[in-house]
Amino acid sequence: MISTSASIRRRDKPELWALVKSRSGHIDRLRRLHLPSPGKAQDIVRHHKLIVKAIAAGAPEDAQRHLRKHLSGTLGYLDEIRARFPEYLSDA
Repeated sequence: MISTSASIRRRDKPELWALVKSRSGHIDRLRRLHLPSPGKAQDIVRHHKLIVKAIAAGAPEDAQRHLRKHLSGTLGYLDEIRARFPEYLSDA
């Protein structure tokens, strides 16, 4: 599997990679703040296993569904994370 960064760089799309990097810091901060939440690490491992299992089974629709759920997980807790860590996040 090729990482997003390698794929973008290999296709010589530096402007796209710059955009991804400029936005990823905010998501990375949210993920770091959310990771210590009870059960979060176990959820991550469970999602990864479901994604790999779907890929191995040749079920791209299932893999996509699991991946979307996995990637949206932290964003679903944005209000809770903002309430717990107001010094790191603003409404602006």
